[in-house]
Amino acid sequence: MTTAVELQSITLDDQGRPIIAGTRFKVLILVREHLGLGLSPEQLIRQHEDLTLAQTYAALAYYYEHREELDAELRRQDEEFQRFMETNPNEPILRRLREKGLLT
Repeated sequence: MTTAVELQSITLDDQGRPIIAGTRFKVLILVREHLGLGLSPEQLIRQHEDLTLAQTYAALAYYYEHREELDAELRRQDEEFQRFMETNPNEPILRRLREKGLLT
């Protein structure tokens, strides 16, 4: 006989965004790095040394369980950033990102 164990590794912050329990680290940050940069869970914990491998896998599992909803949020964020870039082209942070070749 097996017993199911549920880990409460992901919670929602006061704005309803999924975060890693016990931290303020947003699930979508890891998702962007995993999907956008192709980083593996092992690479993610090297980038974020305060996270454990279990927390990283929990965040990715949460994403895949809520993929449609979180993909919609990622698109919304991308659209918001695009509008920001269009309406604030001379914003210092955008200039620095362009100088570093991170924005076109």
